Amino acid sequence: MHTLPSPLHVVRVLKLSMARLDLNLEALFLAAGLDEHELQACDEQSLSDRLSALWSLMVARTGDPLIGLPPDDPCRPEAELPVSMSARVLQALTQALGDGGPLRQVVAARLFVSERTLQRHLAMEGTSFKALLDATRRELARQALVAGGLPLKRLCGRLGFSDPSVLHRACRRWFGATPCELASGRRQAPPAEAE
Repeated sequence: MHTLPSPLHVVRVLKLSMARLDLNLEALFLAAGLDEHELQACDEQSLSDRLSALWSLMVARTGDPLIGLPPDDPCRPEAELPVSMSARVLQALTQALGDGGPLRQVVAARLFVSERTLQRHLAMEGTSFKALLDATRRELARQALVAGGLPLKRLCGRLGFSDPSVLHRACRRWFGATPCELASGRRQAPPAEAE
């Protein structure tokens, strides 16, 4: 028959596993009611409540709701996702461009938000979907044209443009040069940071 570990054992193991965290563990455990001297009479429900209180205190002190998980743990979504909505949209646009379909709808679906919520968050960050789409297309075009080797028709498809004339006009607006001038090296396309 398998027996559950004692509350004292649970608390001691938890303290050991949290030793690497830069927190005053003794004070946190006491504030959560996890005093080792009083745990002998603690039942499972009480222990669970006190552990929940400990977690709440730790989150309040650190601001990290996933405190204790290693940074590379797959359960830590912020290790994979950028923080701002703008950065998340830029990442999703880079992946979605060229797939066809309404981009704003595709990006909103990838980010698990409605289009209206997406627009509202971007407005709060001082930008718009259209501006981020243009910036993404500009940077992808710059990289592809500087690297060379990609036919313009394929680049148009990759950027979600209907035909090469649209790419030609966009490059004139972005870089003051045609795609051919940029691809041949006769003109330089400044990186996005230089703007």
